[in-house]
Amino acid sequence: MKWSTHHAMCVVLFLIGCASAFWGCSSSTLEEPNIVSSQSQNGHMVPSGATGDRKGLSGLQMAPSETCGYSEADPICVGGAAAGQGPSNSRQFLNSIVGPQGQPITYSRKGACCPFETVNSDLGGGLLDVYEVRWDGQAEPVILYVNMYDAEPLWVPHGLRPR
Repeated sequence: MKWSTHHAMCVVLFLIGCASAFWGCSSSTLEEPNIVSSQSQNGHMVPSGATGDRKGLSGLQMAPSETCGYSEADPICVGGAAAGQGPSNSRQFLNSIVGPQGQPITYSRKGACCPFETVNSDLGGGLLDVYEVRWDGQAEPVILYVNMYDAEPLWVPHGLRPR
């Protein structure tokens, strides 16, 4: 396997996340995850985007639980990291959802948190991506947790809708 800068960065971030969890630095509140890595450009978190920016997905279903996507214990699983498609799958998913009345959303990746074990990573584990999601008329942004390693049905969190 050819190692790229992205792969090396993922290894470092995973190790930071594991150390953070080992020493008890993980957050106990769902609203403020312990971000162990992030990236910004010109003062904006990246990647970022909006409903319809790029290709969207079809076949999204309403989540079976109210915590789906809003909890590190119940993230949205978009899969694809093993094939190098994890970040793209995450953006396609986010480009496919809208606010509660159909408002286009904007999103930005706050960073990564919450180390977990998975067979879908060369390292045996991964980190969840944390996205801040906004739309017009919203009082407070929502935080969504996305797992780009494991694949499940694409659940739309309660309070949002498929595009």
